Amino acid sequence: MADFYSLESSPKGECIVYLEEYEKNYDGKIDVLYIDFRQYKDMYLYSQAIGYGADSDASFIELRNLKTSKRLRRGCYYKLNLDLLKHFQQEEKSQQEDSYLIGAVYDLVDMPIPNNDQEEMLQSHQTLDSRELSMANVPFGEIEGELFGNIERDNLSLFVKNVDQANWNELRSNGAIKVLYDAGAALRASTTDVDAIINTRMKDLIDSKPVLVISHWDMDHIHCLKAMSVSDIKNYFSKIVCPDKLKSNMSKAIFGKLQNALGNANVFCLPLPGRTNGITMQLWKKEGCISIYQGESSTQPNYCGLVMFVRGRNKSANYTGDCRLSQADDVYTQEINGGLSTNEHVLIAPHHGGDCGPKHRHYSTPCDIIAISVGTNNSYGHPNGDMLKYLRSLGNVKQTDAGGGVDITETL
Repeated sequence: MADFYSLESSPKGECIVYLEEYEKNYDGKIDVLYIDFRQYKDMYLYSQAIGYGADSDASFIELRNLKTSKRLRRGCYYKLNLDLLKHFQQEEKSQQEDSYLIGAVYDLVDMPIPNNDQEEMLQSHQTLDSRELSMANVPFGEIEGELFGNIERDNLSLFVKNVDQANWNELRSNGAIKVLYDAGAALRASTTDVDAIINTRMKDLIDSKPVLVISHWDMDHIHCLKAMSVSDIKNYFSKIVCPDKLKSNMSKAIFGKLQNALGNANVFCLPLPGRTNGITMQLWKKEGCISIYQGESSTQPNYCGLVMFVRGRNKSANYTGDCRLSQADDVYTQEINGGLSTNEHVLIAPHHGGDCGPKHRHYSTPCDIIAISVGTNNSYGHPNGDMLKYLRSLGNVKQTDAGGGVDITETL
């Protein structure tokens, strides 16, 4: 094994990557894993060591058949072992694998099983400065007048588009899109699949020019934004609201494109509230029938995102992103305590029906419709069996993977 690690050292400095996602095979071993560079400087170190173009527009790397002796965690940063990666050639991608996100693929089937951290592909690293991925130093504009415009409660509807294992949720008024909450596609979606999603909504986006609310910066919630040009974004959206919790090179690049398209005055990047218990959601803005809540500061991006609550004439609706169900419940409870008058309620289940354990598996009633945006036969096991059982105890569950794939629409 010593010979396998005996290449000339890579350029100095730690190449830090963000572990976005991984999938395991039937015997529990990692089948495929997806990493993005933390910042452009990390991608540059990789390009110096490997020869991969540092100006590539797709900065994710797909690692197949990774061997590891440590427990890897999604949403965490690691040092990429460039000396080890040099032993492997990039795989050729088929046309079906063409991606807006994934720039390189490696099959590590011949990788030895590591005995220590020095032989791991994803290694421990020095302490990182979280401020490097913060937009807090950007002078964003103050909201003047209405953010969402005059939205009539009488003709509201909720629309959950079937985008496989991802999120694309709309709030409509008289048929026009007033708010697009997330613009996602599955992480492994091909460029053809992503373009198809956008093409089905293009005319409505141009006609409506909604506010774009980004719940958080996971790729399955922003993948379609990667495919949009600066000109597209100018034509599709009027304003953008997002949390200041960028994660990686790709999310930073997408944010920069949004900022370039609409300017600071129309981009509202919200600093994270301080942490209390990790469940309480902080109200950022209540305007007309819409309220935007923020999750508290957390190392887990899912839990410090934005939740949107809508009060229709007959039903209310909770747009939840990937927060915990207990966090979504806190939003609903705050609205009830604030005098919510509608008797019926629609919940868009958080995180594709995923579960955070019994402690967080609770939600207030009444709850009539529960919509789950989820992919058919997905590898994540969503919706989780225990969570699905609980959600069915609340009300009628509708899933976008039903019958091979359907959109969900509810009048509010």
